[in-house]
Amino acid sequence: EVFHAFKSGNIDILVATTIVENGIDIPNANTMLIDKADHFGLADLYQLRGRVGRWNRRAYAYFLVRRLHALPEISRRRLNALAESTGYGGGMKLAMRDLEIRGAGDILGIEQSGHVSAIGFHFYCKVLKRTIKALQGEMAMGIFDTKVDFCYDARLPDDYVNESSLRMEVYQRLGDAMTWEEVDDIWTELQDRFGPAPDSVRWLYHLTRIRVVAAKQGFTQLKIEKRTVVTIRKDGKKNITDRKILKPAETPQEVEEAVIQAIVYTQTS
Repeated sequence: EVFHAFKSGNIDILVATTIVENGIDIPNANTMLIDKADHFGLADLYQLRGRVGRWNRRAYAYFLVRRLHALPEISRRRLNALAESTGYGGGMKLAMRDLEIRGAGDILGIEQSGHVSAIGFHFYCKVLKRTIKALQGEMAMGIFDTKVDFCYDARLPDDYVNESSLRMEVYQRLGDAMTWEEVDDIWTELQDRFGPAPDSVRWLYHLTRIRVVAAKQGFTQLKIEKRTVVTIRKDGKKNITDRKILKPAETPQEVEEAVIQAIVYTQTS
């Protein structure tokens, strides 16, 4: 009876428990105050927040706590995650942050603990994928993430892949690729979806292939210039730097061949 009075506009303020999170839709409700917000879980707070802003008017959700500076670290991280995960896709962002906060757990056992937040969930999955492949004998242990600095125009132009979300997806897939086969599959897919690739995309393709080889060779960084390539790899806590002269090369494929010849020779010599 009280709730229907609130929904019909006869009552301006409704004081309730978390029962209102259960799919109740009130278009006119545009402000919510949640007391002792640090006592709720992320899922509860997300559902409660979703009860306002159901129509065409701006909505506000206030999470009230006693003393913010006195809250446990995990409570502050939860509230910060909620504040950051607004707008479209907020639910997915919040789920990822929740996974980082709580940890992904022990995937090979029943102990649910972890420190995935220390490195980020995406990098955690990347390392996990590499470790599984190494244990299966599909690749060598100790694959490095290699940073490549270069002076070439290697990118996905806006007029080739015109949606920013698609461009970011392709960049991420290229960055995660660990073999030439994976890079070549992405290259074939790009041409199939978007047509013949311009020069900047060709540079991106060949430089990604160089990065894959450099990672397998154990280099942490490559600096590719017109006539030289500088390699950096770690030996314990020390960085070992070497510089090699490249044979003359102009096209992306020629540069790839010249750099790979130089860095493989550097590693084996």
